[in-house]
Amino acid sequence: MAASYIEKRGATRFDLNLPAIVSIVGGPRNVKPLALGTRDVSSDGGYFPCDKPLRVNTRVEIGLVIPVAGLKKLGRSGARVRVAGVVVRADAWGMAIRFDRRYRLAPLP
Repeated sequence: MAASYIEKRGATRFDLNLPAIVSIVGGPRNVKPLALGTRDVSSDGGYFPCDKPLRVNTRVEIGLVIPVAGLKKLGRSGARVRVAGVVVRADAWGMAIRFDRRYRLAPLP
């Protein structure tokens, strides 16, 4: 008998490669933020491919750049999202980060 798979994710995921800066919250000052991209991202979280993922339960702050074609009419190239989160899974290819519900959204110049 084949096992059935139950999707646990509550939000629709998108295969988007968005530029991201991931910083450790409360970490040592000598640790540089990670310049990464996203994959498999939603309003709840995303997967960030990288060679050296952070440890599970590490609190992070993420800056994402979202290109938005509709903002070009207003002279803007996209939007910047700042969101906090926590690493919930790490493997040899990257890490999954669950986003907090609070975020900041601002247009890019």
